[in-house]
Amino acid sequence: MLHAAFTLLGTSVTWLEAVAFAFALACVVCNVYEIHWGWPLLVISSALYGWLFFVSRLYGDVAVQVYFALSSLWGWWEWVYGRRSREGGQAQAPAALRVTRLASLARIRLLALWLLAWPLLGALLARYTDTDVPYFNGFPTAGSFIAQVLMGLKYIECWPVWIVVDLSSAVLYATKTLWLTSVLSMIFATLAVIGWRRWRGIAPLAEAPSLAEAPSFAEAPSFAEAPSFAEAPSFAEAPSFAEAPSFAEAPSFAEATEGKSEGKSEGKPAAKAPA
Repeated sequence: MLHAAFTLLGTSVTWLEAVAFAFALACVVCNVYEIHWGWPLLVISSALYGWLFFVSRLYGDVAVQVYFALSSLWGWWEWVYGRRSREGGQAQAPAALRVTRLASLARIRLLALWLLAWPLLGALLARYTDTDVPYFNGFPTAGSFIAQVLMGLKYIECWPVWIVVDLSSAVLYATKTLWLTSVLSMIFATLAVIGWRRWRGIAPLAEAPSLAEAPSFAEAPSFAEAPSFAEAPSFAEAPSFAEAPSFAEAPSFAEATEGKSEGKSEGKPAAKAPA
């Protein structure tokens, strides 16, 4: 694997680098299009690149490749079975893992974490390894750790992080005459731009409530459930003029006066008949 496969820019490219290149390229293409098979491809390419970087004394990148290989198993699981909690106060089942964005505060915190981890990793590499580029190696190493987690959780912000990591790595690998890997990093940066644009187009659709989640016409109160004219009190139920006491049923003036005269006659003593 360490024998020369071909020559690029006057430098021999080993079979190890060539095979690792092919697997890594296929992995990133799968990630751009959200194909979960990219994760097992990353496990293979990480193992090959870990070997290559160890030979090249890029120990920070060796640590990154070990991390990639292990975290790829987690990322694969997340993309296939992962769920994300829904926002809002209503109790709902977690939704399938879809492309989304980080909050503004979370972006600032991740940037601060990267800037803090960079000199720390550089100092560790300078102290415990024989690398000749500890701090240069520490910058993309710290960024790779962050980008991998964001990728596994399908956050759009993974792509701009990968762009910065890939561009800085391309220069780093060129200093080590790893020309094919340097070219691969440039290709990765280009694919990261494509992935960033594609995921930004997907995110609004993923974040908007779907038709299945939105209240449907079937759930909305229908005309059948609303109180109808038949249930409302009708003119037939209301007291009508026929039921109300009419002038015919009311005592007439003649009957009223007759009653009064009868009352008066009953109140006086009867007159004696003539003898």
